[in-house]
This record gives sequence, C-alpha cells and structure tokens, in this order.
Amino acid sequence: METYNFFTKYYDEIVRWNGYSLDDEVDLLVEFIEKFWNNSKTIFELACGTWVVAKKLEEKWYKVSWLDISENMLKKAQKNLWKGKCFLWDMTDFNLENKVDVILCNYIYFIAQKL
Repeated sequence: METYNFFTKYYDEIVRWNGYSLDDEVDLLVEFIEKFWNNSKTIFELACGTWVVAKKLEEKWYKVSWLDISENMLKKAQKNLWKGKCFLWDMTDFNLENKVDVILCNYIYFIAQKL
C-alpha cells in the first residue's frame, strides 16, 4: 500500500502508458458496454484510482459508483467528483448497496489487452 500511495501523485500519467488517450479509453469502454450490456445505465467501477474514467462515463449519462483501497487515491479523486458515490474498500472484499448493470475494473482489462 505504501508504494501505491506514493505514486498517487503520478497515477493519471502512469495509467496513460498504454497509448490510449482518456477519451479513447472511455469511448472503448462505452462501445464495450453497449455491445454486451445494451441499455445499461448503472456502473460500479473497482479500483477507480483518481476517478477520471468514471467522471467521463457519467458525462455520457451513466450513473457510476466506485471504490478504491487507497485513501490517498480517493482524496485525489474528490477533486474530480461530480455525481458518483465513492467507497473506500478492497476490491477483493466488498458488498454492493444496490444492484448495478455493469461492474468494471478498467486497468486490469487494459493491461490484459497489452499482454
């Protein structure tokens, strides 16, 4: 956790290493969601980091709740807050308050695509 907290300051730059711009990443996620879960409106994002992806999804009219294990990440994310609901939780052990249409864990997906 100490290492994770250390790179909070650089997190958004680090996750852009994959060559996708934020807008390209969000467009790809929206395409994926619409293809497999048409008419989905509620999303729960695991390991949300600084919440920039969730914010962009909300701008596209999705309702997004999210969690991250790092209090430092969530403090940084609060600067980006718009409508979403945030939880400080470990993604390996959480309980949803309400049913959602889609659960995302974006960077695990994108890293897997690069491997």
